[in-house]
Amino acid sequence: MWRQKTDKRLVAAGLLILALIIGYNSWNDMQPKPFVSHKVTMTAYTLVTRTEDIAAVKNDETASGIFWAGDIAGDPPTITPSPLPPTGLTQQSSMPLFKMESLPGRLSPLFDAIAVAIKPWVEHTSTVNDIYIDYLSKTPDLDGLSPLTNGIRGYFEQQYWVVIGLRRTPLTYPQETITKLGNMLKSVEYFVYYLDDVTAKGETLAQTVTRIGKEGIPFMLRTSTVPDYDALRKSMPESQQSFGGFIIDAAKPAPEEKAK
Repeated sequence: MWRQKTDKRLVAAGLLILALIIGYNSWNDMQPKPFVSHKVTMTAYTLVTRTEDIAAVKNDETASGIFWAGDIAGDPPTITPSPLPPTGLTQQSSMPLFKMESLPGRLSPLFDAIAVAIKPWVEHTSTVNDIYIDYLSKTPDLDGLSPLTNGIRGYFEQQYWVVIGLRRTPLTYPQETITKLGNMLKSVEYFVYYLDDVTAKGETLAQTVTRIGKEGIPFMLRTSTVPDYDALRKSMPESQQSFGGFIIDAAKPAPEEKAK
């Protein structure tokens, strides 16, 4: 009899403790959580298009590089190699870039051509995760771009992601365009926009990043000048989930001579 009563008391005590724990957790879930400040992403790639800029990037152990590998043209498409010697980075990842003015009508020959063109670049670097297609048209065919990006991803058996450079204006993309870009995200890691193209008049860099980030599409910004990272961090304390960082052109244009 004593053991039976004791067991019942233990069970009752256990249920009481369990009820208290559940009650506390429910109360705690309703309390406001402390704000955690997230810093804006500052990932940066250096874009190399001239042979004389290669050494500086290779000597910087913190640099991730994008190297101009060739130009896509014609139909069936062919790739003309760039003047850069195939190279890469031993410490950081690198990315081959191909310029393209217009979409080819036949994609299978393009995939074959890319496979041949990237081989020497892959052999000269430790890590290649992406293939960068800089789509230069000011009126990009997004319907035709989707089969290209998905085709590259599938052709290489998902070994590489695709990065796509697009020309656009400061105007926010309409929902139809956002949907088309979103449908490519199973193969595209980032879309790249030229900072000069997308900056509205009188807009700060932080405002530009925030505005484009609201579209919800992963993007990077390409520029010829290194941003003021400290100022950007201070003006953008909250996380920008869509922003992947900057691509900095190593070849800066020569300053214009002022008229006397």
